[in-house]
Amino acid sequence: MEDPDNHQMINIEDVYVSNNGYSLDEPVNFSLNRGECMALIGENGIGKTTLAKELTGLIPMRNGKTSYAQSTRSRLSNVAISLQNCSNMFFCETVEKELIPQNKNKDQKYLAEVKKYLIEMELWDKRMLNPHDLSGGEKQRLALLIALLKDSKFVILDEPTAGLDYRRMMLVADAIKKKIRSTPVMLITHDIELMFQVCNTAYLLSKNGNKKINVRGNECKILDFFKGKKS
Repeated sequence: MEDPDNHQMINIEDVYVSNNGYSLDEPVNFSLNRGECMALIGENGIGKTTLAKELTGLIPMRNGKTSYAQSTRSRLSNVAISLQNCSNMFFCETVEKELIPQNKNKDQKYLAEVKKYLIEMELWDKRMLNPHDLSGGEKQRLALLIALLKDSKFVILDEPTAGLDYRRMMLVADAIKKKIRSTPVMLITHDIELMFQVCNTAYLLSKNGNKKINVRGNECKILDFFKGKKS
């Protein structure tokens, strides 16, 4: 049997989260392995998005350390992140160019994958538009595709299905399942159905203490957590 530690990719140690003047009493500690999608859950304002921004360097991390395999650093590098407020994440003049980096513009397999996702997310007809001319929902779907298609070591998705109908939610779920075959994913979500579709673990941020649990076998505990019966 293979040693599961051989697949350990992301390790977060002693990271303290502070949001709007409030700090959790306990530091955040978890590991993520290849093939793992972990839901980061907690009440509104607890610091989920703040943690995501700290891990990617969008805001300074006050303490703690992160590591990828055996390489330790103050923040993770080569991380793809999709945030709810994503307008400042676009840098190219067209939707299509946001998704097709220079080194991929002749890769027919990659181009076919981009086209497939654009059609599924109903952005194909918008591919030549400036991303800033898209609607709010279209910008969110574009940011999600950028994160999923990027060749990264770690993916963080912040509420990727907010405002999406069931059909599109399932498309997102399928895309995440494909991504986690090679890349660990951290998912911030209030979408319980999506979490049960794609996540095998969950990390609970709580004033009563942080903990990581398996999703399978703890469905009732997770549902109670979302309903406010936090234990």
